[in-house]
Amino acid sequence: MSRPNIQRESSDEGPEPSPAEVEPSLLEAAQKMVGKVRVPYTRRTQQREIITREYDDRVKALQKKVDDYFESRQRRGIEAQDEVWNRLETLNQKRKSIEKLIFCSTRSLELATLKFNSEVLSTLQTSTQEAGHVGEQGGAEGDGLGGTV
Repeated sequence: MSRPNIQRESSDEGPEPSPAEVEPSLLEAAQKMVGKVRVPYTRRTQQREIITREYDDRVKALQKKVDDYFESRQRRGIEAQDEVWNRLETLNQKRKSIEKLIFCSTRSLELATLKFNSEVLSTLQTSTQEAGHVGEQGGAEGDGLGGTV
């Protein structure tokens, strides 16, 4: 098929417009066409941005919630640990007090035993010395003082 040759039919329209005159009108027409096409695109973009902002806000809110939860959990753990340490410190003080009482009681018993031992020893020595005098004088037989009958 051959292409028909299109030519201007009437010359009464005037001279042909220059490219500088045609360009602004074409530009306006093109912008109008693109503007009509871009309106849904712009609307979609705005909706996407709104959804993205809402999503980011939700993520930030959840992150803050999670951070607050872990912070409160950590704080509760530290408080519980401090409470346990305080109880252990109290029990340790009681243990030290009881150990001191046991030590003092044991020391007291030891000193009392040593005193009693020295008294028994001095009594025995006195008794032995008296028995030695009695043995020299002679005691009754079988009295254990060494006398003979």
